[in-house]
Amino acid sequence: MPFDEGFQEVTAQDLREYLRNTPVERYLLVDVRQPVEYAAGHIPGAHLLPLPELAARRGELPPEREIVFYCRSGRRSRSAAVFLADSGRRRADIFHLSGGLLAWNGEQLQGLPPLRLFDPFGDRALVLYQGMEVEKGAWRFYRAAGERFVDTAIAATLRELEGAEETHARLLYGFWCQTQENPPEFEALYQVLAGELLEGGASLTELVSRLDAITPADQIQVLEMALDIELAAYDLYRILAQRFAGTKLEGELLLLAQAEKQHLAIAAQALRKCEV
Repeated sequence: MPFDEGFQEVTAQDLREYLRNTPVERYLLVDVRQPVEYAAGHIPGAHLLPLPELAARRGELPPEREIVFYCRSGRRSRSAAVFLADSGRRRADIFHLSGGLLAWNGEQLQGLPPLRLFDPFGDRALVLYQGMEVEKGAWRFYRAAGERFVDTAIAATLRELEGAEETHARLLYGFWCQTQENPPEFEALYQVLAGELLEGGASLTELVSRLDAITPADQIQVLEMALDIELAAYDLYRILAQRFAGTKLEGELLLLAQAEKQHLAIAAQALRKCEV
């Protein structure tokens, strides 16, 4: 599990054994997909609580029970686990199904590869510059997604996330300028940033190729990709904050982690717009 994630990830086999051996009054199995998806089929006994409604309805989750989240691919359920863990819930009681119903049904899910860009031993200036690179990559991803899904219900959300990534890059730029004697203007620097890798370590080419395989009818999968990217960013900045604990950069990185969680919430709320 990533650093201090605050919940437990379980495999489909683990979950089957858990459901078979655990008294039903000890846990609540929660499906965080949309109602139409739930109606089309769900794990028996699952309680429907769509991810966009979690913040408003988390009082429905009994405090004395362990909470097990699942969704189609594991991306929404992992987001739900992050949100619930950060709300103050006892973290040992939160689980999510890795791979979601795809894994439950024996299907394979292609995930993002491990981080391969950041140098954890780099100095403050290098880390901030690399941060601008991956924020540019996310900006390019959302721009590409927006161009491909321009006439869909999620188009406005993709534009909002595109703008949010540039805002993050500007924030990093401000911190980076403090390490430079004569920094270039943001626009000049942003133009030359390649943006070929994103926070999760995936290449832009890989992700755009996956976008091209998604039809407008399956636009919910685009939002799942966005959740993946934002969760990876949230993890990344917290990991780097630990690396720079006790330095000025720690606070800057934690600020970015909190902002990434806001991006995560934007993508989660957009799930309401999808009819599947």
